[in-house]
Amino acid sequence: MDNFDWIELWIEKASEDIRSAEVLLRETLHANSCYHAQQAGEKILKAYLSLCDGSAAWTHNVGTLCKDCMKFNGAFSAILDDASDLTDYATQTRYPGDESFSEQDAKGAIEKARLIFDFSLPRIRALAEKIAQSKEPPVGFGLNT
Repeated sequence: MDNFDWIELWIEKASEDIRSAEVLLRETLHANSCYHAQQAGEKILKAYLSLCDGSAAWTHNVGTLCKDCMKFNGAFSAILDDASDLTDYATQTRYPGDESFSEQDAKGAIEKARLIFDFSLPRIRALAEKIAQSKEPPVGFGLNT
């Protein structure tokens, strides 16, 4: 599997997480919906980072991942606040006490995840095209990390 295939798997998983969040919202499973929205944001940013240098930090902190993306493309600063807002859903939603998450929380989390996904995807596609046309891939390109 080459790095382009690996990137497509990250994108597919991020898309699945958004769809999962939407289904869970309809089923009034708000905490789980928030969790999958967070996962979507995390995975699409990891797709971009994997394409940039063959790696992505092992973190659930979507804000940190966005800041890492900004090192390669400053335009990611436009979604930093939304990315940071999703971070807490990685852990707070998975344990007892998650009953406090509302429909509004889930809708907001999905909206932020979609915004991050829709912002990132064309940048991933453009960078992949640039790399495919280049004779010299970025350092680390091709690593499945």
